Amino acid sequence: MIKTYECINSFLVGIVDGDGFFTEEDILVKEGTTWAFDEDEHNNTDYHLERDEEVHDDGSITLHYIEIDQDTLENNFKEIK
Repeated sequence: MIKTYECINSFLVGIVDGDGFFTEEDILVKEGTTWAFDEDEHNNTDYHLERDEEVHDDGSITLHYIEIDQDTLENNFKEIK
């Protein structure tokens, strides 16, 4: 089951690479952005949230996803669907 969350507080979180490892960089999760969470993929420790692709001025496209803990989810997001 897919749940949709809206960010209610902007915050920084570490970037996860394509292999699932944290990089040394952070991404700003902006207030008002919406993120999807697939309950069927939940591993009981971290929450993998994804948001729609973002098209940049140079034409490149980025698919955003973050890995957060339950505390971060509860303090910075509200469920909207």
